[in-house]
Amino acid sequence: ATEYYGQDFGLVIKHQSGSGANDEGNGICFVQKWYDQSGDLVRTGAIVGYKQSGNGSFGGGLIFKTQQNGASPLGEVLRLTQEGNVGINKASPREKLDVTAGRIILDQGYQLTWANGTTNRARIYGDSGSNFIVENGSSNTERLRIDDDGNVGIGTDNPVARLHVHNSG
Repeated sequence: ATEYYGQDFGLVIKHQSGSGANDEGNGICFVQKWYDQSGDLVRTGAIVGYKQSGNGSFGGGLIFKTQQNGASPLGEVLRLTQEGNVGINKASPREKLDVTAGRIILDQGYQLTWANGTTNRARIYGDSGSNFIVENGSSNTERLRIDDDGNVGIGTDNPVARLHVHNSG
């Protein structure tokens, strides 16, 4: 193990330049054979450390890069900041997950959930019947549904019109 600032690591990669904010340091570059008849190697990706804070300050993160088609430089596709924010195609992520120029796709059976500790507060998801559902409360009570025919139900899980509002109380 290698000791660095009081912590033991199996490997330490040091870089003696790049002390300014957002300067990249050393990293790990991944290469593989270019094609069968060639002994040449081609870059496919890299993970690079960067200094997030300015000269004389601590703080940094990781940049993940991939090789685009052609002989261009590696391009940044993901950044992990010192605060734990993740940017996908975003060099300065504003929140825990910040996605630019793309979509987030959830497979059937998965959902977005807002929680307070272990208690669910709200969630949205699509079910196996092509319905879009919004629930809230600790018991995940369904509040709104858009079915595969485009009918919207509020207070009902079986809307029979373009807008179907059911008042249970």
